[in-house]
Amino acid sequence: MTDDKEIKWHLAADDFLSITHADDRVTKRKIIANDDKADKTAVQTALDDKADKTAVQTALDDKADKTALDLKADITALDLKADKTALETINTALNTITTPSSLGTIPTSCGDLKTIGFVKSGIFSIMDNKQVKNVYCDFTKTTNAAITTPSSLGTIPTSCGDLKTIGFVKSGIFSIMDNKQVKNVYCDFTKTTNAELQKMIGTVDVKSTAVYFFAQMTRIYSTALTTISFDSIKLNVGTALNTATGIFVAPTTGKYYFAFSGISDSGVKARVLMQTAKTGTTDWILVGEGYGDTTFKTFSIHATLELVKGDQVRLYLLEGRIHEAVSHNYFNYVGWLVEENELTV
Repeated sequence: MTDDKEIKWHLAADDFLSITHADDRVTKRKIIANDDKADKTAVQTALDDKADKTAVQTALDDKADKTALDLKADITALDLKADKTALETINTALNTITTPSSLGTIPTSCGDLKTIGFVKSGIFSIMDNKQVKNVYCDFTKTTNAAITTPSSLGTIPTSCGDLKTIGFVKSGIFSIMDNKQVKNVYCDFTKTTNAELQKMIGTVDVKSTAVYFFAQMTRIYSTALTTISFDSIKLNVGTALNTATGIFVAPTTGKYYFAFSGISDSGVKARVLMQTAKTGTTDWILVGEGYGDTTFKTFSIHATLELVKGDQVRLYLLEGRIHEAVSHNYFNYVGWLVEENELTV
């Protein structure tokens, strides 16, 4: 009996242990399951966090990209606005420059040319006292408003290269100063070498002062060994001929032309000399002689002379008489400046 109880007790104990072990296993499985669930939850949370971060980063990147695009668009818009403004300014300037302008009359000064719109300094033609004169205009020396910035070399241009430096771009015929003479040249501003850039056309007949005279005698002249003075002065532009003494004084260095003609008086010969002398001297040098034989024989002389400023020219009656009669004008004397050697610039 006792043995049966012990056996039952052992069996019960074994069952209890088995149940306990089973419960332990179940508990462990629950713990493992819970751990697995926790791990999955943690993983999912981590994934969700990562996804959220990625989404946030993407959103930030998208916003940054949008901001950058907006900024770029703003910059582009500003650039376009600036370009438009610059283009409008250029168009305005071009329209102003290319718009023909006039004073309604022939310009009489550099100031008139400035008013019309000239800004590039150079040699120009103006009307002064009913004469066309060449003048050098330095438009940087004025204060009047200009379309563009006036430009100048500070001296008279001597070549097409100088004109190109000033800013001339339209090819054409221009005046330059070369060896103290005004010359016309064709400037082709599309060329790069001096040989191609400039083609000489010719020398311009420019004088710093006009000089010409025409004198006549209205009476018989018979005072031998004297300088002939004329009593009828038709022209004396530049006042180089002294009407009182009959002596011509060169106002500028250059080439001059002189001529006289007349006839001898009745019963006598006439011998007339053309002479020159340096300024301040009485050392007269013979240029040529006009000789008229006895009784109404003609005489004349023509001469082109190279004179320095201040040089003198006269007609001198060496012997005889010069005939004249009322309203016949037999004795005539002319002279003028042909070419000025060195312009006073």
